[in-house]
Amino acid sequence: MQKNWTTFEPFAAGVRGETYLAAGRQEAAADLIDRSWVMAELASDHCYMALAAGAEARPFLAHGDLAAAERWIDRGLEPKPWYLWYTARLLDVAAEVTIATGSPRASQFVDRLAALASRSGMRDFVVRAQSHRAALGDEAAAQAVPWPAQEIDNPGLAAFLAQRHGVAL
Repeated sequence: MQKNWTTFEPFAAGVRGETYLAAGRQEAAADLIDRSWVMAELASDHCYMALAAGAEARPFLAHGDLAAAERWIDRGLEPKPWYLWYTARLLDVAAEVTIATGSPRASQFVDRLAALASRSGMRDFVVRAQSHRAALGDEAAAQAVPWPAQEIDNPGLAAFLAQRHGVAL
């Protein structure tokens, strides 16, 4: 019975790694995120691969290595994750990375994120998609961002919007 719990290790390692990233513990984060990717790839679990690839892309994005971040996004999207939340998380990171690189793919990722999030009720990601649209120059999206965000109790979303738009919720 206990051996079956290892199936969830890529998820736990990936989320812990992202938590360490947020806390500034880069080395511990890198070890966990790398483990998450390896375990997900060994299991051929497309959902965990999406989670791990997004986590792998984040440090590269933060350090300005946007080409490496884009490679991780592409690796995560390649196996077509089927679970919506993992896909939304990866599309969100993909939007951040491609916006930072000025890639023409940015609007495609934002549109995919917005469509997926709105039809599946993931309100946090709907707001993040609006924020990405605003970052791409959509003034109407920029004005609309604070309204749906006010109804969402998510400190991470609030911090993201405060940093990107100066919006305090």
